[in-house]
This record gives sequence, structure tokens and C-alpha cells, in this order.
Amino acid sequence: MNILNIPQANPDPLADTITASATPILQQLQDLLTALRVNAQGRPELETLSQQLDRRYLDVDESITRGTMHLHYASQNLHALLTLMQSCPEDSTLNCDQIVTLLEPVRQELQAGHRLVCSVM
Repeated sequence: MNILNIPQANPDPLADTITASATPILQQLQDLLTALRVNAQGRPELETLSQQLDRRYLDVDESITRGTMHLHYASQNLHALLTLMQSCPEDSTLNCDQIVTLLEPVRQELQAGHRLVCSVM
């Protein structure tokens, strides 16, 4: 719990496992695509497949990168809002309309990030 009585998230063991991996999954995929490209030379059907997979890889990479940026912006905005709310004097109150106005950009960033990440799943 923090000062606003908001429970803190529990650490995610799966995220720890992925983070601890020696080579990121997208890097592994890129390495495999490079190997395919090298081995596909002179074989038109494999060259075409390699080009299609390269384009899909770039689409996935872009969506994940942009989605992650939106989630990062939302996280920064939430941190700023929590800091603002924690520094408010105890006799000061925020009404619901003010809170909604402050949270709307966070909602938009989360929604955009979620949409981009889901587009690759």
C-alpha cells in the first residue's frame, strides 16, 4: 500500500524470466530471418517467403515499439498524477470532474498502446 492506499502490483515471474533471457525474442527472430535469407538465395519460393517474413517482422517490431512508447507515456503521466495528488494539502479536495480530466490522457495512451500491442497478437 502507498500513501493513497493503492495496493502495489505483485512482481510478475514471467516478466522476470523473459527479462533474464540472454537474447531477446525479437532478436532471435531477426537472426532466424537472416539465416533464412542467406539459405534462400537461388530458391525463388524461399526468397519470396523471406521477403514476406521480413516485412511482417518490421510491422511487428514497429507496433510493439510504438505500443511500448504509449505505455511508457501513460506510466509517466500516472506517476506525475500520483505525485501531484500526494503533495496536495489534506484540506484540499479534487472533485470527480478534475480527476477525470487528469486521467483522460492516461486512458488514451493506455488504449493506444494496448491497441498496437494487440495488433501483433
